[in-house]
Amino acid sequence: RPLVQIEVNPQFSQKFGYTAQSMLEWMRTRNFRVCSKNLGWLDGEFTNKTRTLMHNGVPIKREIDLFFVPVEWNLNLYNNRYDTLFEEV
Repeated sequence: RPLVQIEVNPQFSQKFGYTAQSMLEWMRTRNFRVCSKNLGWLDGEFTNKTRTLMHNGVPIKREIDLFFVPVEWNLNLYNNRYDTLFEEV
């Protein structure tokens, strides 16, 4: 199965009759894990206010591009990717 990238915007999703939270939960029921390029795995609970998506009660600001990774990929993400990618000179 492929990795899926979705631009999640609570305002726009409401225009089409669903919430960002319901879209994220729908992907999870199909065995995808939610990943953010800046925050890493987002395995907790999602809620949304009118304009803001929340993860475990904390607003996710400026982070509308989320990646949905199939569970069977079993990826390990690094917390600090620069330490592992580049050598300090």
